[in-house]
This record gives sequence, C-alpha cells and structure tokens, in this order.
Amino acid sequence: MTEFVRDRPDLLPLSFHVTYWDRLGWRDRFSLQSAAERQRRYGSTLVETAFGPGQVYTPQIVVQGRRDAVGSDRGAVLSAIAAVSSNRVQVPVALAEQGGAASFLVGTGAGSGTIWLIGFDRYHVTEVRAGENGGRTLGYSNVVRGIASAGTWEGRVVRATAPKPDGERMALLLQGADGGILGAALAS
Repeated sequence: MTEFVRDRPDLLPLSFHVTYWDRLGWRDRFSLQSAAERQRRYGSTLVETAFGPGQVYTPQIVVQGRRDAVGSDRGAVLSAIAAVSSNRVQVPVALAEQGGAASFLVGTGAGSGTIWLIGFDRYHVTEVRAGENGGRTLGYSNVVRGIASAGTWEGRVVRATAPKPDGERMALLLQGADGGILGAALAS
C-alpha cells in the first residue's frame, strides 16, 4: 500500500482496516465496523474474487469496486489494477475542505450511486501484539479513520456541503449500486 501511495499518483489507495483481527487476540486500533460492513458488501457484489464469490479475507484489496486481490501479492494487485483501468466509468467529481467541512460537486453521468466521504491519515506505525503478524511493527498508509454517506446521486449534478469525516485528509468516492467506483476525488 505504501508503495502505491508513494509511486502511483494516478491511484487513490485507501486502507480500510476491518474488525477481523479484533476477535483473534489483537485489536487493530484503526479497525472500523463501517469498514467491515463495506468489505461484506463487496463480498456480495464482486463476481470474480481471489477465493471465489462471496468471500472476504484479509489482506484483501478491492480495485475500483470491481475486482479484488490478495493485498500481499503485488503481481495480483497490479493485474487487478490493469484489468479495470481500461473500462473505468468516470463521473466528474470535486472535493474541497472549507472551514472544517466538506464541499463537493458531483457532475452528470449515467447511473446512480452513493456519495461517500472518507477521512484518512497519511501514515501510522503500530506494534502488532498477536495473530500472524504478532511481534512485528507495521507501517500503514492512507489509514481510513471515518466513512460517511453524503447522499445519493441520480445522474444529475449534486453540489453540497457536509461534515468532514475524522482524519487528516479527505476523499470522495461515488459508488454505484453494484459496488463499482464511478468517480473519486482527493480534497485539495
């Protein structure tokens, strides 16, 4: 993840920490129930997955809401990115922080979706106390700290302001009902 954050400015990698480890003897201090729910939704919408339809696992990377890969398998992640990059549907979106709030614009396009505001921190280091990474110190990039629905989009322009989610930085994702990402923006 850190390599993609550093080396691929064309991507918006976000690290959604799920609650998987919380029940295995070590609580991930960045885990969010909303991230686990998001992963379960992907389990029901992704058709082609590394371990078969409906499967969720860790570390799972979901690319453009359309494909997944084992997060520790760099080749599989690059293949998933390549597979979705040519058939990406893009709706113009813009996001800015104004006075501690999120100000955004979603343009016109085909389809419908949910507007998600994502708050995240650039980098964290944590000592893992248990599980398969027990005893290791891990660095995490673009750690999601807050996820908030900011409304729906029905193909027409949406211009609005909403509370800024927790986190140092902020992104907007426009996500279709099938899980596909229709547009994304990073706050300027």
